[in-house]
Amino acid sequence: MAAMAVGAAVALGKFDAMHIGHRALAEDAARMGRPHLVTFSGMAEVLGWPPRAPLTAACDRHRVRQLWKKECDGKDVGEIRIPFGDIRKLSPEAFVDLLRDQYHVQGMVAGVNYKFGYRALGDAEMLKKLGEERGMDVKILELVTDSAKGVDGIISSTRVREALMVGDILAANALLGRPYRLVVDAPLGVNQSPSSNGSDLVFEPGNALNQLPCSGSYPCTITALENSSPVDIAGCHVLYRQEAIATIDSDGHIRFPLKPNSRSGPSAMLYALDFRSNVL
Repeated sequence: MAAMAVGAAVALGKFDAMHIGHRALAEDAARMGRPHLVTFSGMAEVLGWPPRAPLTAACDRHRVRQLWKKECDGKDVGEIRIPFGDIRKLSPEAFVDLLRDQYHVQGMVAGVNYKFGYRALGDAEMLKKLGEERGMDVKILELVTDSAKGVDGIISSTRVREALMVGDILAANALLGRPYRLVVDAPLGVNQSPSSNGSDLVFEPGNALNQLPCSGSYPCTITALENSSPVDIAGCHVLYRQEAIATIDSDGHIRFPLKPNSRSGPSAMLYALDFRSNVL
């Protein structure tokens, strides 16, 4: 496990959607110190949950954290993913000790519904008690709602996923605080084939790196990126960007226009589709 710099303040949660409620945790962590998200990798596999696509592609998480920088006092928001199998059987006390001793954490922020420790025996009240006993700043936030911006009720990753399942992009975008982005991985010659008219690219469902919205046609901003940094889309060179309609069929195939006079791709490409409005 890699240690963080002394003075780190962590936001605790799952951070699948990286929605505006998650951003609020990062904002409070930034007020305490150097903000980091702490999440757990491999949880579904360890617990035997059925696999499902993430809401934020792994290679897009750094970009989203960069978008949060303005709200986080201009500070870069880091992220550390701890293998869930390594900490699954830690007691609540041992988990807080790990954050303090291994990761040099001086502050913690969590939502009021946060659970932690073996069999989720620790709750937000216990987190605050254990942290303060160890000289750490702890803040517990109420769950974020934002009906003033068109979102009625508690912000959650579940609501983002449900909105995508019915093509309600406007609701998903309001929950996220940014356009929903689908990332499509497109190695040259693998599941990247022009349609019969030669003007569209068609991709298999397996090329999507995160959750597909429901079938339909969507206005999108499509960005073609050279896949020089597959673990971090923010480090990829932009080849072109265009406004276009992307179509997802009932089998999950993804189709969108190839920009005129452009190649279908170099040795490897990523396409980022930022969804702007609801299914047409």
